[in-house]
Amino acid sequence: MESRGRVAFKNISANFILQLVVIISGFIVPKLLITNYGSDSYGLVSSITQFLSLIALLEAGIGPVIKAKLYKYMAKNDKNKILLILKDADSFFKRIGLIFLIYIIILCIIFPYINNEFDFAFTTAMILVIAIGTLFEYFFGIVYNIYLQADKKYYVTSNVQIVCYVLNILLVVLLINLDASIITVKFASTLAFLIRPLFQSYYVRKKLNIHFKDAKGSYKIENKFDGLSQHIAYVIYSNTDVTVLTIFANLTTVAIYSVYNMVANSIRNVISSFINGMDSIFGDMFARGERESLKRSFDIYEFLYYFVSTVIFLTTMILIVPFVKIYTKGITDANYIQPLFAFLIILSGLIACARTIYSTLVYSIGHFKQTNMISWVEAITNILLSIILVVKLGLVGVAIGTAVSAFIRLVYFMFYSSKNVLNRSFKSCLKWLFVLILEVVLCYLFINSNFNIITPTNYLEWILYAVVVLLGVTIVTLFINIIFNFSQAKETLDFLKKKFGKDNS
Repeated sequence: MESRGRVAFKNISANFILQLVVIISGFIVPKLLITNYGSDSYGLVSSITQFLSLIALLEAGIGPVIKAKLYKYMAKNDKNKILLILKDADSFFKRIGLIFLIYIIILCIIFPYINNEFDFAFTTAMILVIAIGTLFEYFFGIVYNIYLQADKKYYVTSNVQIVCYVLNILLVVLLINLDASIITVKFASTLAFLIRPLFQSYYVRKKLNIHFKDAKGSYKIENKFDGLSQHIAYVIYSNTDVTVLTIFANLTTVAIYSVYNMVANSIRNVISSFINGMDSIFGDMFARGERESLKRSFDIYEFLYYFVSTVIFLTTMILIVPFVKIYTKGITDANYIQPLFAFLIILSGLIACARTIYSTLVYSIGHFKQTNMISWVEAITNILLSIILVVKLGLVGVAIGTAVSAFIRLVYFMFYSSKNVLNRSFKSCLKWLFVLILEVVLCYLFINSNFNIITPTNYLEWILYAVVVLLGVTIVTLFINIIFNFSQAKETLDFLKKKFGKDNS
């Protein structure tokens, strides 16, 4: 049996490579779509994708509930209970798949009237093409994906996704060079990503010998709807911006938002690669009653996660506008240079990313019902602020709504995890919040004010500029952490020395 450290390393490494591939895909594919089909067409694709995700992402709400149940019986090596849980989950997801199918039909009827910049037949065809992949996941792939995650095999799903993304890039480039329509291009992308559910189903059934039909008895997963409720709130929160802009603005504004959001999500996904797979380890420790080990491991991981995420996000905050200038060079149908919006959307990403480590810990032990309310507070706050501010402030208005609501949920999860899981003082939460705010202020104001006279005009100049900014942000962030988090920094350094020093000597 592999050690937790080795399993974590395999999962994090595979997921990190995946996120790099996702970033490459995220930069290549949208640029090709905008350049060849226009900002309005790309805005339509982005808007439809967001509307479909209102139901398409429900797996992420129920998945943690299922995994929390699986950890308990995996620790006991109770295969029958594991099969019963998976069988119940599979039945549940198939029902959601039917609901999703109904939602697709409704969207095909309503969406062309929400935004009528394209004709009815074209918009409907685009909805169906984009929706096929998610529908296929619900009926054939989701449960197998959840099992692999609970079994600490994130690297399996990550590796097959890498193949899907690479294939997608090749197909998009090929079809655009053949002057294919945007619907043909999106259909090819859908086919490329069908590989994942098919492979996961094969791997779990054939390689791991997991067959739902072998389950004896029955089992009903409790708290499914608590996790579902939380994620419905999260999906509403995360899709509010595009929905509000689609209704109150236009598809060109959605395209501008999507370019900046692409960068923010890419960075967030890279950072999340350092936490993906840790939920199974945290959950396993909690299931085995290893409370002190859990607290010690979390303290070290918290410091590393915060340091890496703040350095990368604050660097991005300074570099994003120069990057977008180069990325959208030659595109004249929209004004993509939006400095204030850029600052706010990256700040929102940093706040949401900072929350992830706490929510991962809380969800890994199954505390869904206890944290349900704050998810809806976040979603409702985002909706209200975005609608109120979008009329006067446009993109900046929806970004303010997102940042404020994300900060509310970050504070809640910091305090909840400290009190109910880690049994540590609230002072640690206040200290981390203070350090986070101080880092944002010092890095953005000091470094940005000293380096904003540099204007890169191509990707090579931008990369050189990025190296200088990254170095400056790292020094400032490290200095602040040494002053305010010295004991945690020392403990983390000792851990790293032990892990990569003596162990490998």
